Amino acid sequence: MLELGAALLPEATLLFHTALNLDGDVAKSLAVAVRTGRMGREREATAIIAGWLDHERRDIPAPPQFLALTRKICRETMRMDLNKKSVWKPPPAQANATPKSSS
Repeated sequence: MLELGAALLPEATLLFHTALNLDGDVAKSLAVAVRTGRMGREREATAIIAGWLDHERRDIPAPPQFLALTRKICRETMRMDLNKKSVWKPPPAQANATPKSSS
């Protein structure tokens, strides 16, 4: 059921907490949900992290297919970040900040 319901969870935090409180092969269900493409990048990345934690909790190695999905999501996310027109800029220095004295 998580395969279909994960896309309905409105935010990454809720998805993460829900996934960590379920039993069974949560990672497999999350992988199916990610492959649907209906969750958006932030929730897909969250689902991948929760899937890795599920493998660790159950003390089993992640299957090669899950590793491949993780790599795919990472590559796609990096491409999106690199293609953005706006680049993060640091906030301007505070007006009341005083320079450090060199003693």
